[in-house]
Amino acid sequence: MFNGVRVRRREWLLANAVLVGILVFMLGIQVVDRPDAVDQSVQIDVGNEKVITLGHIAYAAGSVDYTYDGVDDDIQFQAALDALPATGGRLVDVSAVQKNFSATVTRAIPNVTIEGTGAGSYFVNDGGTTLFTAGGNNWVFEGIRTDAGSINMSATTEWMWTNVTIDTQLYTYYAPTAG
Repeated sequence: MFNGVRVRRREWLLANAVLVGILVFMLGIQVVDRPDAVDQSVQIDVGNEKVITLGHIAYAAGSVDYTYDGVDDDIQFQAALDALPATGGRLVDVSAVQKNFSATVTRAIPNVTIEGTGAGSYFVNDGGTTLFTAGGNNWVFEGIRTDAGSINMSATTEWMWTNVTIDTQLYTYYAPTAG
């Protein structure tokens, strides 16, 4: 009986590994080992999109590409944005904690998505200074909250916000073509 359970478990694991391999192939996901990274983290490229993860050092150390500590977090976000290729990509904030900025984060490239965890991804400065300035076309902000400093979209076209809260105003979907 013990051997019978073991064989079934192996078959189940093999079947799942094959299924994951098929899904990875069909979705175009590549897992690339980054030996140049200090913490030997794994970077995931989805199709042609570069994905960079950020997280708070207390919750995500060793599992993200960039960590922030609650002081001048704009420095890590700017570094992550600067690490994207000229064709754009995605910055994913995995920690639902307050991010304290002392400067505006910006870069003039297209096709950038900044994705948070929802209202817990809270970006603050002084309540008047812009937190992000979209510097190219096709910028997307998803699942973040900012103080009244907001996000400057004046230098971009074809942009979109989904589940973005600016100060106390929630935008479930907001785009220049949304009316």
